[in-house]
Amino acid sequence: MFKKLLLLALLPALAYADGNCQRSSTHNENLINNLDGTITDTQTRLMWKQCSEGQSGDSCEEGKAKAYNWLATQQVPDQVNSTGGFADYTDWRLPTTFELMSLLDKACSRPAVDLALFPATPSPSWYWATSPLVGFEEEGSLISFDFSGNMNATTGNTSGKIRLVRDAK
Repeated sequence: MFKKLLLLALLPALAYADGNCQRSSTHNENLINNLDGTITDTQTRLMWKQCSEGQSGDSCEEGKAKAYNWLATQQVPDQVNSTGGFADYTDWRLPTTFELMSLLDKACSRPAVDLALFPATPSPSWYWATSPLVGFEEEGSLISFDFSGNMNATTGNTSGKIRLVRDAK
């Protein structure tokens, strides 16, 4: 069961037209394409996998973004790291709620992310974060990357996508 919480204080209203994206220079100037399937955010000092889990290729054109329930999300970083990692790094993890929300681009919608940097991000899409919401400590957090930036706390078999992150050093 979803307990929907609208994060009005954290996210301004986003455009609602399919595929709408007006480049946000202030947002994107901190994001650097490392040309190895990763993006580094110089402001947050995080490195992101460009592709959602299940996708691969230069433009994330191979495969399909997989959906995982909350319990399955816990195994994904370990599986990636124990099988050689990605881009020569073996310390990938699930992002926290605030880390994941840092990728939301208020100038874009459906999906609300820069597709030049994070190609083939599916829409509609909900992505998992590790930080539970206050009052819902036993549940995972899902962030909408459609256009709303809504967050849900959930348990059970609810499905969401995964974008792995690591601390850039």
